[in-house]
Amino acid sequence: MTKFLLIMTEMGQPIYTAPLEEPFTIDETLLSGFLSAINTFSIQLVAGTISSMNFGQFHMNLLSKEGILFVIGHDRSIPGTIVIRLLEELSELFLSKYLTFLSQNMIFDSELFKDFGADFKIVLNKYKKLEDLPLFSGDLNKFNDVENEIFSLCDGTRTIAEIAKEIGKVYFDVMRIIVKRKGSNLKILKKSRWILS
Repeated sequence: MTKFLLIMTEMGQPIYTAPLEEPFTIDETLLSGFLSAINTFSIQLVAGTISSMNFGQFHMNLLSKEGILFVIGHDRSIPGTIVIRLLEELSELFLSKYLTFLSQNMIFDSELFKDFGADFKIVLNKYKKLEDLPLFSGDLNKFNDVENEIFSLCDGTRTIAEIAKEIGKVYFDVMRIIVKRKGSNLKILKKSRWILS
């Protein structure tokens, strides 16, 4: 799952923090200070900013622009290309709204940026799509070979189109079989998934 967006000054002052998908609480001051130190060390060591960090399964992508550091923390469920596009688009939007204010004010209250939440959600939703994902839970021995092949892939992580492509069948044939068997053992989950727009 994706965890958070953090916008901060390169000096470590948090500006804006928001969860991406699920409730996620972080100590934004502690994290901002840590990332500021890492970023400063990177600039001094290799004359460039750091763009990503791994902590086991947890990953952070960073983008520095105009003295502002944009960070997305996630568990790699978002493809890297989407994270980079999301950071680019969010940074452009944020800087277009607030760069003049930030350049004129050294001290500010992060409450001033709370209205960015509505813009953030609009951008975020461009990269997410609600999809139907079939989930089968039952005895596969009751079905013929074709149905068995289809239902074995109905694990709640693939769309009908992805299942059809994976087994080399026509989409409408696979959909017909899934719809015909929809019931107590076969459910259609509605899940939001990350997509390239």
